[in-house]
Amino acid sequence: MLLFGLVANIKAEYLGNDIKKQNIPFTYENNLIIVKIKLNNFINANFIVDSGAEQTIITKKEIAKILGLEFSYKQSFFSADLTTIMYASLAKNVSFKFDDFLLKDQYVFVLEEDYFDLEAIAGVPIHGILSLGHFKKWLTKIDYKKQRIELIPFNKSKSFTKHYSKLPCKVKQNRFYLNGYIENESSDTANVNLLIDTGSAHTLVLHNYSHPKINLPESYVKGVIGLSLGGVVEGYMGRTNLLNIDSLIFEQLPTHFQVLPHIEDLSILDGRNGFIGNYLLKKYKIIFDYKTPAVYFKKNKSKSKSKTNDYDKSGLVLFVTGKNLNNFIIKNIIENSPAEKAGILPEDRLLSINNKPTQLLSLSKINKILSSKVGKKVKLTFRRGPNRYKKKIVLKDLI
Repeated sequence: MLLFGLVANIKAEYLGNDIKKQNIPFTYENNLIIVKIKLNNFINANFIVDSGAEQTIITKKEIAKILGLEFSYKQSFFSADLTTIMYASLAKNVSFKFDDFLLKDQYVFVLEEDYFDLEAIAGVPIHGILSLGHFKKWLTKIDYKKQRIELIPFNKSKSFTKHYSKLPCKVKQNRFYLNGYIENESSDTANVNLLIDTGSAHTLVLHNYSHPKINLPESYVKGVIGLSLGGVVEGYMGRTNLLNIDSLIFEQLPTHFQVLPHIEDLSILDGRNGFIGNYLLKKYKIIFDYKTPAVYFKKNKSKSKSKTNDYDKSGLVLFVTGKNLNNFIIKNIIENSPAEKAGILPEDRLLSINNKPTQLLSLSKINKILSSKVGKKVKLTFRRGPNRYKKKIVLKDLI
């Protein structure tokens, strides 16, 4: 989840006199890492863990009012698509409690208004975005399989990073960048600088116009590639022949191409050409090392063959609303997809899938069904205005 323009130092104090190993459990919803935090030992909140965020942001201003937070100054920043300017205020002396682990005297930014309801893409209540910068005094390990974040003292680094692939990186404003190269379908290669973004539910996102050889492949589909602070992010989806990051090699990688506006000053991109998200990262145990700096990767053991095709094959872009987050609205339709050919329209409300009422399902479970194997038949029931109607679609590889 990319945000631009926030600058502040993150400080941390800890329970006890020594830095000890800590475990922070998380839930994995709709390809997003979500942790529970008690703010100022008073309000329970859900935060998305976002290595792509420079700073931590509280998205619900009412929380700041309840906590009585005082602001020192206001800062403007851009949304992920670089088209929307938003505003946030800096608050200090905020504590984060994760079970029995406490971080005191933290800086946070509070949005002037909730520019985008993050629960619409997570499927659960979300109150903010947590930057990894708060954990600088540890090695920060993300274990997707066990669904926990481990904070490891640096003096234990050799034993914990054994059998991992160490990738050199750069750290700018609390964010990690990796260098590698891509090969497009014409076999042309381009050196790329990629942000590691755990706040993204994508595999690989490349920014058009950031490099002359980052071009759309012949086979692609147009549509919404994501939802973020500031609104819908539009672009294209295709495949990249090859992505090589040191010892990590990926072939025929599903890729979203974000067509950025023709901005005069590309420095706002921090020299990056795109980012890698949780669809790719979840196949590994990852350790972030601010001190060296470095990032360590270790492939998760799996009985089944690793998949790169576990993405939506229906063409439905779903948005969840309502007090109980159980109203599933079609936000957009991918062109030439099974959903478009079936006549499904934006703003239709999904009532059931395979005869199961959507009120009994989470957004994550629905998207998992829609990401099943090619050729699977899916029964859908919708409401359009006062009318109900049923459709049957056959999932297909959109790219």
